[in-house]
Order: sequence, then C-alpha cells, then structure tokens
Amino acid sequence: MLRVRDLDQNAATNPLLFATISAVLVAAGLWGISQEAPPFFADGWGERTVVTAMLADTIHPAPSIQSQLGYLFNCQVALTSLSGRAQPAPARQRAAEKCRDGSDMITNSSPTFSAAWQMGALAAATMEDWPGMNWRLRQAYETGPNEQWLAERRIDLAQTHVEQLDPDLLPRHDRDLVLLLLDDNGRRFLAPRYHALADMRARIDTVLPSLPVDNRTRFESLAGYLAVERSRTNGR
Repeated sequence: MLRVRDLDQNAATNPLLFATISAVLVAAGLWGISQEAPPFFADGWGERTVVTAMLADTIHPAPSIQSQLGYLFNCQVALTSLSGRAQPAPARQRAAEKCRDGSDMITNSSPTFSAAWQMGALAAATMEDWPGMNWRLRQAYETGPNEQWLAERRIDLAQTHVEQLDPDLLPRHDRDLVLLLLDDNGRRFLAPRYHALADMRARIDTVLPSLPVDNRTRFESLAGYLAVERSRTNGR
C-alpha cells in the first residue's frame, strides 16, 4: 500500500514528478485568478471601460462572494451610468441580458443572495420584461428585507416602474420607504428624491403618518432645509 510518506519521498527524489506537481498547482492557481480577477480589476475602471467590457463579455461572476459583489457593481454601472444609458438600444439590451443571466447564475447557486436578485430585477426592467422584474424583485424583498443599501436600490427600481409592479409588491415598496425613513442615512437618501420626483413625494407622503412623531419631524425638517437650499441655488 502506497503511503503519503512514500509519495513525499518520491517527490523529493524525482525531479520530474516534483515539476509535474508544481505545474499542476501553478495551473490551478492561474485558473483561479482568471476566474476571480476580472470583476476586481473592473472595480478600478471608468464607466466607459466597464460598459465596453460588459458588452464584450469579458466580465463574469466568479465563485467568491467578493467577486460576485464586484460583478453586480459592474452591472449597476453598465445599466444605470450615463455611459451605459447613452448606448444604443441594442447594446443596452445586450448588456441587460448579460447582467440578468449573470445574476441568475449567482442566485442559482446562492438563492438568498438578495443583491443578485435585485440586479436581476433591474436587468429585466431594462429589457421591459415585467414578469421577470416582478419575480426577481419579489425574491429580493424576501431575502434581504432589512438591508438598507439594498432597500435604496429597490426603491429606485420600484418607483421608476411603479406602474408595472404587481399589486402585492406595493406594500413591500412602502416598507422599504419606512425602513429608510427611520434612519438618518435613509432620510438623507430620500430627501432629495422627495423634492425632485413628484411620484416619490406622493408615495412618501402616504407613509409619513405611520411613522413615530420624532422620525416624521426629522424627515420633514431635512426636507424643508433642502427646499430652502434648492430655492437659493435656483435664485428664487
């Protein structure tokens, strides 16, 4: 029976065997780097480079969570940045398809990865696939109900396409609004949108009465301050 000690001795005395093992380990390491590296390298790229790489299909989700988050960030850039939005319709469609498929690949292996569900919903919305958007957004609500940074993204997506939302998702959209209205960072996220978007303002006004008085007062004070600053900036 061949023992590990025998293998160690053989490797030490057989240069060819040692070289072969080393080559295999190097190849495995290079393969791992090739799988994990592209999303990390892309994190340092500008918008145009990310969009170009996404369209060229050179960025893919890799096994590690950090790499997958990097991939999802790149998809966010490709679909929502000025450079991404400026692409011709066929290119935007192609980028959305790649991000949808990549996000689905992540959720197939990690069904509770809420950020991937949200990105898949955004990609489906870009493709005007409303059933696909609603299905993925529903999974995003269920898997990450209390993640504020994800609530911010869900709010922007849901409010932009509120007319296409399934009725059962509207209360979850309102819940995200309440989640942010109860937190200083969340209020700072919502206040500019409150002034800039009439539909968002109407939606927030419907949930404000349900808040504790102190939270409601804090948001109203912040919104009032921004209104004054906006008037000054516009010279009115």
